[in-house]
Amino acid sequence: MRKKDLISNGIFFSRKPAREGALPQHIDRVRAILLDFTCTLVDSVDAYHEIHRTGDDNEVHCLEDDLLGSLDLDASNRAIVEECKIILNGARRLHGGKDREAEWQTFFLLNFFIPLASGVRLKDDDTRHTARAKFYYEHFESAQSRRWTLFRQKKVGEKKAERGFRQDDRENLTEPKPDWVAYFPVHNFPRERIPTSKKWQFMRDPNNAMIENFSHTTLQHLARHGVQSNTAGLFRKRQNQKTIVLSDCICFPWLIVEHKKAGEVALEERCYCQAANAGTAAVMMLETLSGIVPGVKKHTANEHIPPVVTMTTVDKIVRVWITYRCKLRGDDAIQYRMDCIWRGDMTRVLDLIKFRAILEDTHTWAMREQRPRISTYIDLWKYKHPMKLRTGCEPGGLAPALGHVRLRSPSPTATTKTGRQPLLDDDEASAEEQKVKKNRGKNQRRNKRKN
Repeated sequence: MRKKDLISNGIFFSRKPAREGALPQHIDRVRAILLDFTCTLVDSVDAYHEIHRTGDDNEVHCLEDDLLGSLDLDASNRAIVEECKIILNGARRLHGGKDREAEWQTFFLLNFFIPLASGVRLKDDDTRHTARAKFYYEHFESAQSRRWTLFRQKKVGEKKAERGFRQDDRENLTEPKPDWVAYFPVHNFPRERIPTSKKWQFMRDPNNAMIENFSHTTLQHLARHGVQSNTAGLFRKRQNQKTIVLSDCICFPWLIVEHKKAGEVALEERCYCQAANAGTAAVMMLETLSGIVPGVKKHTANEHIPPVVTMTTVDKIVRVWITYRCKLRGDDAIQYRMDCIWRGDMTRVLDLIKFRAILEDTHTWAMREQRPRISTYIDLWKYKHPMKLRTGCEPGGLAPALGHVRLRSPSPTATTKTGRQPLLDDDEASAEEQKVKKNRGKNQRRNKRKN
């Protein structure tokens, strides 16, 4: 993966952490959500800095870990600091020994990603409210080092192979193979693989309306209209649910991680290029999904395309990025950007605390903002291309945040078999109205002649 190949496809990245206000407004908002360190030990240290500010940021940064030892901490916070020191020592050993990439992958998996998933696992002592929220809203799936075959480039001479998804927009780019990815689960009742507890067996209802938009049936329906949600191309061909591998029941990646060991500068840049390649591929999936929203296809509504969070780890240094689509100023061309929003060192206690908080914030953002937005867009696709479902969707309840979407005026010719009218943007609606008026005038003149 080379940087020049990314640039030729309109993909750029900036490794310097962006300050508040430097990014597009909708991306800057996501940045603020991910970098929320409220109610962590960072709060206490920041308060100390305000009182003892020296003006030397480097000096302050070096004193942060020592400062934690002098603060009056309660038992729970002391336990957090001690746990972070154990993790810190592990990072120092790997850094000092210049260990291989696999060791760093294991380090981050055991200390950060597995604990993140464990925090939303159902337990028998959970209340029904908590258990239900975990099952339907907070659970996520993850996968390691899987090829995103959806983006495999069709080579010359391959007659039977399908073209890669958005292949024309990804010339000379390889199919991504991220080291670790977080996805939303695909509900595949009755063979549900979301972990439950002995007490809480929510998978007994095979047609629950709350997860209908993330079911195998719905996503298969969307794929027939060009919306791909699975990076392995699971829904490209109609499959029997009994033959599907359950670990493939994942959709719409929202957190992508690439690891690299310490080495040459070229190795570090390769890590960023791989993250940008995977991040923009994920954004392209969301871009196609968002195409149902007026303005997205014309590149005038980039704020309606959900971004994706990417993370890179090169030795002990972690960078958190946001990948998104934007429009070049004064130009019709579009580009994809991966902008760094945070840089941390895993041999510093305070950075460890911040990184854990960022992961928690990212999960909250994905479940409370990203997932509902994706579900809203899926509703719009289902409204435009109706499918037979147990529960129907009324036009008024589809997307309250998208009030500017207009519908066709009710008429016998504009109605689908189910009685629903397809969605149109403002321009299409105007054209349709003019066409209806024109036809109405012709009919009136014809009737006059007959009379």
